[in-house]
Amino acid sequence: MINPSAVVAGKDGTVVSKPQYRCPVSACDGFVDYIESRKKEDPFWGCGECGSIWYEKENLFKEIESIIKKFPYRKKCYRKSKGEWLPTALDKIPDDYEERVLDEPDDDSDEYVRG
Repeated sequence: MINPSAVVAGKDGTVVSKPQYRCPVSACDGFVDYIESRKKEDPFWGCGECGSIWYEKENLFKEIESIIKKFPYRKKCYRKSKGEWLPTALDKIPDDYEERVLDEPDDDSDEYVRG
């Protein structure tokens, strides 16, 4: 499965896929993409499902670490390489992932900007 918003044209016209993270917000089964605006707005990491955004990658990584501590099964969605969290391949994610996420308690934050 490829999310069209994660595909961009490379400098030479080739198609390059940006990494997509599973959203680290409790009860959200969406994907987090890196959004670069053509306007003068700051780029950010954002989830199209719950609307959460992170302006700093380090804050996204902190939230990934937090959700893994709360729900250890979520670790299968991420892998660490050279000190950074990366998404795992979709075929490595458990088949019942979405059902398990939707059974989690709703996130108690009322802020969309998470870091």
